Amino acid sequence: MLQRKDYLAAIKEAGFTGMKLLADNTYSSDGSGFDPITSKAAKALDGAASSITVFALRAKGRKK
Repeated sequence: MLQRKDYLAAIKEAGFTGMKLLADNTYSSDGSGFDPITSKAAKALDGAASSITVFALRAKGRKK
């Protein structure tokens, strides 16, 4: 699993430019419902996962 800073650094090292972070989402247990079993598990995982959406441009002259 890559940490956010390592992932963004890898994109930059691959030659991409103009990076923009479009979305940054962290897992939340808010929608886990009222079931005591799933609710307990969801609370334990709250904030444990996240996802980002990144926009970047491939540098000119760089092959695919």
